[in-house]
Amino acid sequence: MIYTNTKNIFVNIRQIMIAKDLKIKDIADRLCKSQSAVSSLFAQSNISLDALNEICQAIDCQLDINIVPKDNETNTNGMSDVTSMSIAQKFIKYDN
Repeated sequence: MIYTNTKNIFVNIRQIMIAKDLKIKDIADRLCKSQSAVSSLFAQSNISLDALNEICQAIDCQLDINIVPKDNETNTNGMSDVTSMSIAQKFIKYDN
């Protein structure tokens, strides 16, 4: 699904919460925050990715953001100028 605003993201999060029978209090307990602090997060129209990721972790989900070209735009090599990215990318340790 393509989200264009945080309202739609929180609709999806609430649907997941309902399916898992989770309440705001449950999320607050998992985040070690007050219930009012979590409610405030849900009311924000501009939430940080870190806060959104914390909420996703609290509902046992993974935040995954994909950045893709509009209308399958490609460069002269026939390859996409923008690659798919994920917040949960794995870091590779390089030994010198």
